[in-house]
Amino acid sequence: MKRPLFVAIVLAGCFTAPVVTAQSGNERALAEAFFQDGRRLFDEGKVAEACAKFGESQRIAPAVGTLLNLAVCHEKQGLLATAWAEFTTVSAQASGERKAFAQERVRAIEPLVPKVVVSAEEVAPGMQIKLDATSMSEGALGSSIPVDPGEHSVEVSAPDRKPWSRKFQVGAGKTETLVIPRLEPSAATTPAPATAPVPAPAPTPAAQPAAPVDQGVQKSDAGSQRTLGYVALGVGVLGVAAGSYFGVRTFSKRDDADAHCPNKRCDDTGSALIEDARDAATLSTIAFGVGIVGVAAGSWLLLTADASSESAYVGVSGRF
Repeated sequence: MKRPLFVAIVLAGCFTAPVVTAQSGNERALAEAFFQDGRRLFDEGKVAEACAKFGESQRIAPAVGTLLNLAVCHEKQGLLATAWAEFTTVSAQASGERKAFAQERVRAIEPLVPKVVVSAEEVAPGMQIKLDATSMSEGALGSSIPVDPGEHSVEVSAPDRKPWSRKFQVGAGKTETLVIPRLEPSAATTPAPATAPVPAPAPTPAAQPAAPVDQGVQKSDAGSQRTLGYVALGVGVLGVAAGSYFGVRTFSKRDDADAHCPNKRCDDTGSALIEDARDAATLSTIAFGVGIVGVAAGSWLLLTADASSESAYVGVSGRF
């Protein structure tokens, strides 16, 4: 059977050993061995085995060339959403022929990628949604989520509610819409049956009225928490932006080092570029970590501040 044209192009121009600069010698050797095994298995038509080898090489020593081969392998397997995501990443990181090829595959695959749209009749407090092995919050409701063709499952849970699950099939180019029904209360939270009324106790002397609650203090506390939430969220956004910048710088330095490291022997300039790439990779990891923590903390502070403010004023003077 004749292979598609795009596979022939990749075999001719992109199946080259990945450039790995931030790993130990043993890791580089192991990644190269897995990469070469993947090439051989792909040539022999053993696509699943080849994908596994490319995936292991990418896990040990991430590289644009390896990811491009892995994307081609996954597209050959029919894992359209996986391949689309990988080609998209390559198109953002690569240059020249690799970038052009990845962009062409993204345009070709995108209309074929299946989608899943999940909605809910009622959003229970603390609802958690799991699509296959991926956990999501209620923020994912209503979005078109790319998935690979085939069978998938949705599992939904919430505190004090009975769980709900559903399996479904979705084909290439199709969109599956799932509606989560109202989650029923669990047995532990079901109200007990009514019993005979208990006689009212004898009247007791009236208690002194409680001191009024200073609602202004609660409002101030909620406002302070909301301010901290915006500050943390801003720090998180800056961290993600910095992580992206240093990530791009890492790949740029690695590509620049290629010209100074023929046959894996680097001159002084190449060694300096490799060191710069290591530093940029470290800074990118740190910045992304700070950004994720900032976004999560800021979101939590804002959500809990809103909940606290609503609890303090509903029933007193209305919500607005």
